[in-house]
Amino acid sequence: MRIKDLYTYNKQLDSYDIEIAIDHYQDVFNTWDAAPLKRKDIEPDLMEYLEQAGYDIPLKKKVNIVFIMPKNARVSKKETLTKEAFEMQFKYMISVKNKDINFNYRRMFTFFIASIILISSNFFLKDIASSAFVETLLLEGMLIGGWFLLWNAFSIAVLDNYKLRKIRKIFNRYLKSSIIFKDKMS
Repeated sequence: MRIKDLYTYNKQLDSYDIEIAIDHYQDVFNTWDAAPLKRKDIEPDLMEYLEQAGYDIPLKKKVNIVFIMPKNARVSKKETLTKEAFEMQFKYMISVKNKDINFNYRRMFTFFIASIILISSNFFLKDIASSAFVETLLLEGMLIGGWFLLWNAFSIAVLDNYKLRKIRKIFNRYLKSSIIFKDKMS
């Protein structure tokens, strides 16, 4: 399926519109969150939908979040608060992803150092060790453990952080995107 079949292309703004139909402003927010409107969390299903849309639409393209709601339900003050809540939510999500990436870098560094220690220990102790079964088992365990930790460091650097950086880019794009409220067509 083509992207233009899934999302409306806005020729005027040269961007894609992610259209979301709501009846009330509360539909956008987590119903379990008792915070004031400006500080409420976004509905988890909506965040999941936006995240998926972020993967569907190439990062080079601009996006607009378009809420379509009944004309008689629109209130400009609530629209402003909703926009501010979205901005706060995306800034928070970006900071969470940054913390996750930094935590992964610390794990990666720890695994890398531990792997170097184990592989080096195996290399230097190999000549000293006798051919006893237990010593050979320990040396082989060091070598296997070292390579395993080195693979984990590589896996974190390439696979885990790639996903986190991608979602952070998606949230950054949403932070820069326009949030538009439109009247529902009858």
